[in-house]
Amino acid sequence: MEEIKIELSIVQKYLEWLKTKLYLHLKADNASRRAVKRGEVYKCSLGEGIGSEQCKERPCVILQSNAGNAKSPNTIVAPITHTTSTLQIVVPIADKRNLNGDVILDGNVLLGNIICVSKARLGEYVAKLEPKESKILLFEYNNSK
Repeated sequence: MEEIKIELSIVQKYLEWLKTKLYLHLKADNASRRAVKRGEVYKCSLGEGIGSEQCKERPCVILQSNAGNAKSPNTIVAPITHTTSTLQIVVPIADKRNLNGDVILDGNVLLGNIICVSKARLGEYVAKLEPKESKILLFEYNNSK
């Protein structure tokens, strides 16, 4: 078997993610009953990715139907980042602001990185997309090639 050399910092990142995964696993039963709705944005622990997968904690928009969210311990999300592109699957969203006028959410929804996650991965509620934005996301996803 070929010897693989891995930097210690990478090993430490994955061990930290393993620790977080074990914690999320313990929360999974309670989190499965969490009520989330399509178009809501939550911080989501995506963990350590492989290759160009989205990773770490980042805002994600709920894409799964409300009926699915009511019955499932999991949900379908798309990450929001500041990655820009002219691709149809990178959809800009309007800035969301708090009561003080501070920007609490901005960027682009990466429809090319949709993922099914346990509701235990969902953290703090961030904002809700406007119904028009949710419809655009679903339209772009359904019509992407």
